[in-house]
Amino acid sequence: MVAVKVPAQFRRDFEEGRPYRFTQAPEAVQREVEAAKSLSHRNVLRLVEALPGYGVLIYEWGDGGSLKAQRLSGGDVLKAFVQVAWGLRYLHSRGVVHGDLKPENVVVAKGVYRVADLASLRRLSENKPIDTASAQPMREAAALIAPEQQRRTE
Repeated sequence: MVAVKVPAQFRRDFEEGRPYRFTQAPEAVQREVEAAKSLSHRNVLRLVEALPGYGVLIYEWGDGGSLKAQRLSGGDVLKAFVQVAWGLRYLHSRGVVHGDLKPENVVVAKGVYRVADLASLRRLSENKPIDTASAQPMREAAALIAPEQQRRTE
């Protein structure tokens, strides 16, 4: 099984089987494909296929749902924490940061916790602070951002 991710503006067409067309994949899709296609780690959700001309990304299926949906024992909390940390360490070793880590963006696939929703990945070399005013996913999680990552308004 796989999970199919389509641009939000085309989701209804996709779900109803109607064809949709655009001349170029949205920039966010192109960035996600570029960042995710070279990643391969047990604790990072795997991009199975990309059809960037259609804006479609196909990821492995998270059969256990998101971390947010889990009811974990103390031991399972530790297991999840360690496995997410391994996934993040791998991403950082590849020169990228996640940018939107939260329980909804960690999925369980075949009993393994995997960092998911790679749309917010960005290169460490960009060395730019997160702009909470324009980054929609980050606006919701602004309280979770490390102070040094927040946009300075002084």
